[in-house]
Amino acid sequence: MSYQPRYYRDSFSTERFHSFKIVVDESDLWVGVDKGSYCSSMGDFCKKIVVDLREEIEKYIKTLPVFLISLEPIEANDNMPDFAKELILAGSKARVGPMAAVAGFFAGYLGRKIIESYKIKELVIENGGDLFAKIVKPLSVSVYAGETFFSGKTGVSIPPGTYGICTSSGTVGHSYSMGKADAVMVVCKDITLADAYATALANKVTKPGKVDEIITLAKEIDEILFCTIICADRVGVCGELKFVC
Repeated sequence: MSYQPRYYRDSFSTERFHSFKIVVDESDLWVGVDKGSYCSSMGDFCKKIVVDLREEIEKYIKTLPVFLISLEPIEANDNMPDFAKELILAGSKARVGPMAAVAGFFAGYLGRKIIESYKIKELVIENGGDLFAKIVKPLSVSVYAGETFFSGKTGVSIPPGTYGICTSSGTVGHSYSMGKADAVMVVCKDITLADAYATALANKVTKPGKVDEIITLAKEIDEILFCTIICADRVGVCGELKFVC
């Protein structure tokens, strides 16, 4: 898999966050911590978490290959590890395969581990366009939608709290999508669920004329706090959070 520069990281606030990257094989995460909470041990701590989690998932896939390749929900059982149950639950709710939400899960898992081990005021973790955010002040997040006019010019204002902000695309990046959306951004309290729903909704956007129909579907999902869809010259928005343009 070739490396794709994350140009959107240039917009992250260097005044608000002390940042560092964790790169392990295909995993490439940006971690931003408020400057008052940052300490130098965090880099090594985060890298070990990512290495260990990658190894655990890769070993599990060898025992259950369908976990990797399924595009449909699969059933969980009591003998599965916790990470598999979390991914399967999110996939089942959104009606996608468990690995559809793996990027968001990685960011959320790392975020939880940092919060458990350090006194953190604010924390943002980005993984392939999916963000885990624990914030005490509002945070504006732009939608990256490739070459469209709206790319970087629209987004959402995230209020204080803990959220998952996930984006799926059929035209940008290397992730597989059945649709043609330039961007589908979903905000939920749970980042794994946000990633699964973003994937599921993006799969359904096969042309610009489908945007309104899919936004109507998103409105009916209680866990979705905000959704915006960009497909060519069409933009749709729903949810309780503030749309930024």
